[in-house]
Amino acid sequence: MSEATTIHVVQTFIEVDGFPVAEEPVACQSAAQAKARAQAARGSKLGIIAWSRS
Repeated sequence: MSEATTIHVVQTFIEVDGFPVAEEPVACQSAAQAKARAQAARGSKLGIIAWSRS
């Protein structure tokens, strides 16, 4: 059996005409990188989701 692979993604949202719109999700190499990317986007985005899946 193969080892489980984990992906880490940051999804940001902006406001367009009063509605939330998802921007292109960004894949990251690690959970730490995803967290740093999400924290860097704070204040400039309507919303941010950082998630991982194995």
